[in-house]
Amino acid sequence: MGKLCQDMVLNIVVRLPVKSILRFRCVSKDWCKLLKDPDFVKKHLRFAIEMNKFSLMMHPLYVFDLETYTLAYDPSSSTLSNCVSIRYPWGTTFWGTCNGLVCLSTLFDDLVLWNPATKEFKEVPPRPIESVNEISNYFLYGFGYDEKFDDFKVVSMLGIQNVYNCVVHIYSLKSNSWKRLENIPYDLYHPRERDISQASVVNGDMHWLAETDSAPNQVILSFDFKDDRFDKMPLPSILAEYGFGGTYLCSLGGSLCLFGSHLCGDGIKVWEMKEYGVTESWVKLFTINQETISHFFRHLVPLQFVKNGKVLLAYDTNVDFHLDLYDLKHQTTINIKAHNANGDWYAATTFVYVESLVPLNSGTYVWQQETEDFEAGTRAVNRGHSVEAGVEEEDIAEGFPASPKTFDDDSEEGAEEKVAEGFPVSPKLVDEARETSPEKTCEMLEIRKLDLETRKMDLETRTIELKIREQENQHMSMDTSKMNALQLKWWQTCAKEITEKHRVSDMSIVDVNDDKEAEDEDHIDVEQEEDIENRKKKAKMT
Repeated sequence: MGKLCQDMVLNIVVRLPVKSILRFRCVSKDWCKLLKDPDFVKKHLRFAIEMNKFSLMMHPLYVFDLETYTLAYDPSSSTLSNCVSIRYPWGTTFWGTCNGLVCLSTLFDDLVLWNPATKEFKEVPPRPIESVNEISNYFLYGFGYDEKFDDFKVVSMLGIQNVYNCVVHIYSLKSNSWKRLENIPYDLYHPRERDISQASVVNGDMHWLAETDSAPNQVILSFDFKDDRFDKMPLPSILAEYGFGGTYLCSLGGSLCLFGSHLCGDGIKVWEMKEYGVTESWVKLFTINQETISHFFRHLVPLQFVKNGKVLLAYDTNVDFHLDLYDLKHQTTINIKAHNANGDWYAATTFVYVESLVPLNSGTYVWQQETEDFEAGTRAVNRGHSVEAGVEEEDIAEGFPASPKTFDDDSEEGAEEKVAEGFPVSPKLVDEARETSPEKTCEMLEIRKLDLETRKMDLETRTIELKIREQENQHMSMDTSKMNALQLKWWQTCAKEITEKHRVSDMSIVDVNDDKEAEDEDHIDVEQEEDIENRKKKAKMT
């Protein structure tokens, strides 16, 4: 591929969505190498950001077993795609997104990094525990990118409510290891610390709202991922009317913003820091009243600036979750998406991310092995052992027992080999492969029937084992853990029953073989007695 042709191809491909590029990697080795090149990955990401191509991820705030959805925003038509349910590795809390990667954790503090576009994920090794007396009642994470060393990092903070001290660790994706930093004298506990809106990334730094025992007591705490260093900025007094619990952070148009919100639904006010780091540069950006939305809303979060001076808003009502475009100039809104929330809230945990090709180099993908095994096992059981031979060969390679049809279709030349190896074959091939008596054929058919029943039980047992493993891999919330435990116990009981049936079938096969041996011995005794009688008759005649 010539240099000019290659540049033309890259200029075209860089405009395509991630899904299409992943398919093009399968064209040839040259294309795969070209489209995996780190420079191309960065170029594709920069183009998506410049064109304001982004997606939204909707995650329920409280009910963990509800679906998580993604929506793609089309900047040319200012519309959102339909909600698409997406599976993620595990976790209940989304901590942030950076360059297409998402950081999330479970209730048990297990951390994972995930690329929703490529479905690749990486389990982060456990944070080191330095002392058994290390106690905390909350933990926070921040996720960002170190441009200096081209590295993604996770900062971890553990603390106790109303205690101005946090234990800090930093994780590096490049080295896949944790490092301890100095403790910081802040309390970052928030009654709704699960809200992703409690943290915001601006200029590559992560920001939180924090309290300290020295004046000023309420500050904006920032963390620089390049130097692994904390800094603080005072909280402007203009938001005093909302109190610390009603103040939130967000990023709009690359600027750090604060907005005050009441849960009673009387609207929000948004302020922007025009000059980063300068406290005096805070100015009011816009105000959204209840009458503007025309819905009673509980949470309202500004998500993203779009073209023509509009802001994408997310808010919850008593019934639905809404996404609106707010016109700053005319102070009007247009609803572009409404979603049935099923009794939960989405606004506080809905966030913007950019689809990217950024790799995690883990080789693990969401539900990859579990889904393939489970679907293959279910397919084998549902078809009742009667499918095409080509599919059967694939199942045999995957470790699933084959159906009798596969062996019935074998050639006559392979009949002797099949019989020698102990595989059940059709009566016709048995008779042609070797001379046997009708009694022996009946014996083979009886054993074959029992063997087929055993194979069926093996399939059912394997399917249940796959379902049990799926249950074990799903990390649910505390509200659904009891239900999962009952389901798991039920599956284990079923597996035990099938195993017992399997044992009984094995005993039946042994009994059949014993009976046939006894019959053969009786048959031999009868033949010997007849032979003796014949000899006596011949002797008398002589």
